[in-house]
Amino acid sequence: MQLLDTSIIPAHTTEILIIKDDLQEVEIVRKCLGQEQQHTILLNHCPILTAGLDSFREETTIDLILLDLSLSKPQGLETVHAVHEAFPN
Repeated sequence: MQLLDTSIIPAHTTEILIIKDDLQEVEIVRKCLGQEQQHTILLNHCPILTAGLDSFREETTIDLILLDLSLSKPQGLETVHAVHEAFPN
C-alpha cells in the first residue's frame, strides 16, 4: 500500500484497491490520484484478481475497488461476478 502525498492537511482518508495487471495504467491512476488535495488516498495495487480478493478480505477499511475488466483471467463481467460472489454484501 502506498500513501499518496498531498500538499494540505487532509480531511479524510480514502483507501482504494486497484486490481489491474497493466503497471503503466496503474501509474497513470496513481499520478491522477496524487493530485487530489482534499483527501489522503491510500492506493493498494494487486495485479491479479485472486490477490485483490485476498487483500480485500484482509483490509476491512477499503472504500473503493477499481477493477480491470480486461484481466487475463477472468475477463469482462466474469470479473465483476467473481468479486460479487466473494463479497455479496
